[in-house]
Amino acid sequence: MKLSPGAVLPFAAWTAPKASLRGTPEITPSSTTKGVSLAINSLVGASCGWFEQPVDHNDPKLGTWQQQYCVSREWWAGPGSPVVFMTPGEEPIIRSVSSSLGYTFLQNTTMPGMYAQAIGAATVVLEHRYFGGSSPYDGFDSETLQYLTTEQAAADIVNFAQKIQFPFDKSQTSNSPKAPWIYYGASYTATIGSWIEQFHPGVFHAFHLSSAIVEANPDNWYYYDTIRQGIDALWNGTKYGNGASCSLALNTVSEFVDSILLPDDGTKRDEKKVEALKHMHLLRCLGPRRPPLTTSPKEKKQISIVSRKLTPGYWQRQCEMHFPTAENGDQYGSAKGKTTEMLNKRTGGWGRMKERKRVVWTNGEFDPWRSTTMSSELRPGGPLQSTEDAPVFLIKNAQHADDAFTEAGMKGAGHTMNPEVVKVQEKAVEIMKGWVAEFKAPAMK
Repeated sequence: MKLSPGAVLPFAAWTAPKASLRGTPEITPSSTTKGVSLAINSLVGASCGWFEQPVDHNDPKLGTWQQQYCVSREWWAGPGSPVVFMTPGEEPIIRSVSSSLGYTFLQNTTMPGMYAQAIGAATVVLEHRYFGGSSPYDGFDSETLQYLTTEQAAADIVNFAQKIQFPFDKSQTSNSPKAPWIYYGASYTATIGSWIEQFHPGVFHAFHLSSAIVEANPDNWYYYDTIRQGIDALWNGTKYGNGASCSLALNTVSEFVDSILLPDDGTKRDEKKVEALKHMHLLRCLGPRRPPLTTSPKEKKQISIVSRKLTPGYWQRQCEMHFPTAENGDQYGSAKGKTTEMLNKRTGGWGRMKERKRVVWTNGEFDPWRSTTMSSELRPGGPLQSTEDAPVFLIKNAQHADDAFTEAGMKGAGHTMNPEVVKVQEKAVEIMKGWVAEFKAPAMK
């Protein structure tokens, strides 16, 4: 069974130019491009276009598809000037390039624009394959989705950096490796950046990786426990029923819901109580749309702010529900025996990047994903220590990828800026300026 894009991936493409293979007709990109272009038409020197990519970078016979990008030359200083790159990851490009939310990754309301302004660079945003208007296929199943991998996404970015022809740089003087390309990534896109840094060295001159998940963990109960710590720090002193703290109150609620939905004593659940919970909308918090690989603590004595039914087995069952075996027998990775241990062995996990240069690592003190990053307390030897070549910043009172937005961006979005984030951003800009000044283009053959 082949599912429609919306049934598998939110925000997936309906009107994208498709791969010209297997008899799938191409759809014109004009309507998609027009919609995104209209969203950025107020931005200085910004334009959008399409870039041809292979469906499979390891098998060109499968054909090609079109990937959308938007670029701004507002601060570009001329031929050979740097480029600051980002990809929005698991959402359409329009959310990253439209200023309707109060910020855009093409301007200095975000960290990429802040870098570009400081070093005289162009800013470019490349849509991730299979999202927004950039999908090789009309419908998704385990057969077509086999090309939705970190390896393929990283190869897309490498191919783009080396071959794109910007409308203001027809001679490609600012392509990699002729000019320094700076990679900015946050969360999953920071993970892609770490992959590129390791497996495609030399394409990007420097990296800023915010909240990069580098160590795969199928039982990451630390995710919600970090949130618990942040809640108690933020609402310290606030008491609820019977004098309980906020996290204890949430623990009581989650255990109460568990006892109704999935009683441990073998009794049949009370459907009237279940129906009452539906009206309270609590089932939304316990359904299959919760982020994967985040579980509750194993020990009962450990406070949990979420259902204790969130286990690795629960998430594994979701894989089969969302990605059933395709008609040709193709299956998702873990169904074919792939494990997190295999992934960590390939990438090096926490041990990667030991000898790498020009990587800025940032994390928030209360980032839920911190336990899988270079700043994890679980990392052998402790959190990665900062060096001149790989500075590490753990931002006090910050959460997940808080340094993505500048003070202007936070103000535009109606939020208050954490002054600790500002300090790290200013330091990162000075570091990046120094690294760009060191750039020397390799001799071209």
